[in-house]
Amino acid sequence: MKNSKTNPPQPVSSVSKDTVLIPAHRKKTLSKEQTIFNKLSLQIAGLRKALKNDERRYNTLADCFLEQVKPMEAAYASNLTIVVKRLYEMYQQEKLSKKVKKDLGALIVVTLSETFQYCAPAEDIKTIYNKFAEISYEEEEAGQLAEMKESFEDMFQDMYGATIDLSALRTDMSEEELNQTLGKVQESLENQLHEGKSQEASKKKSKKELEQELKDQQDEERKKKTARAIYTSLAKLLHPDLEIDTTLKPEKEELMKELTNAYQKNDLHKLLQLEIQIIYQHGENLDQLTDERLGVINATLQDQVAQIEHEKELLSVHPKYAEIFEFMSYPLKQSIGLIRQQGHALREMKADALHDLAGLTGKNRLSYLAEMLERSETETEDEFGRNDLEDFLNAFEQFSTAPSGQRRATGKKR
Repeated sequence: MKNSKTNPPQPVSSVSKDTVLIPAHRKKTLSKEQTIFNKLSLQIAGLRKALKNDERRYNTLADCFLEQVKPMEAAYASNLTIVVKRLYEMYQQEKLSKKVKKDLGALIVVTLSETFQYCAPAEDIKTIYNKFAEISYEEEEAGQLAEMKESFEDMFQDMYGATIDLSALRTDMSEEELNQTLGKVQESLENQLHEGKSQEASKKKSKKELEQELKDQQDEERKKKTARAIYTSLAKLLHPDLEIDTTLKPEKEELMKELTNAYQKNDLHKLLQLEIQIIYQHGENLDQLTDERLGVINATLQDQVAQIEHEKELLSVHPKYAEIFEFMSYPLKQSIGLIRQQGHALREMKADALHDLAGLTGKNRLSYLAEMLERSETETEDEFGRNDLEDFLNAFEQFSTAPSGQRRATGKKR
């Protein structure tokens, strides 16, 4: 019979699978480092949850946009292209006044500028555009690339004080050439940042700065010692050759791989995660760790907080989410509704284009053309219908991912 007075060991309190807290005891309050550890653990758990929620929400919106808007964009662009070809036929074949021809050329440019938002033009469409546009499609493409280069160069100068040269970028680059060029730019940036730190380090430092530098060096050394200590202790527990139970051996092999990889990369974050995972699995208590050891762990956790916060900030401006950027600030349900509205609007625009095509091929085609020209003159909407920030993000995404030649034209008219 078991002794009813035997008390089981007090487990580590766990908020979630990846969150471990140091439990408070009745007779002993938590130390400063223990309190900080718990606070950071909860903060990291909250940030990770928020980051996952944001990514899940953005992916949901991106999927909705792909389903509701993208097909309509392609269909609308296709219909507009057919309308443009019909307008060009009328320009060539119908007996029109000089004024009507001039207005018709302007209408063709505006319509194609709308089309270029959604698809790359074929060569015959470029030829039509170039006939009427003040600046050729190729010149517009080159101009937009130059503008984008300047924007990025200014951004790096403002953010990092670094000068980068993007003159080697071209619109006809293959993906491999693009990656190589951007790799060189990144290397140049890192070298400049390193030189900046070296120059800063060579300057005469104040007593306070020297004390902080010494403290940082000591913290870094403690982290290295901690990494070694964690690896040594966990390797004894996880080495698969020391495991008798064959059912546990595969699991330990995987954990050992993770441990070795993290140690080789000097990834203290991962080593700490593995250590906490093992401590929890074995029912041990974090309250046995010294404040000195916890201090090193807490410094690492603070770095992790900053890293996750940075990831969260960058996620919303990732190029893959450029098309849904304007919907991000709304609640999910409202954002999905707005995306569906955009898809519905494109569906109606597609139908309008078909209606225009029918009018331009009927008996009263010249009368219908006159109506279209009058309608075009009174329209005051922006040719692209997108805000400036989305245009910038799309420009970045286009240059990074789009096939050569798929660029936007501004549609300046002769």
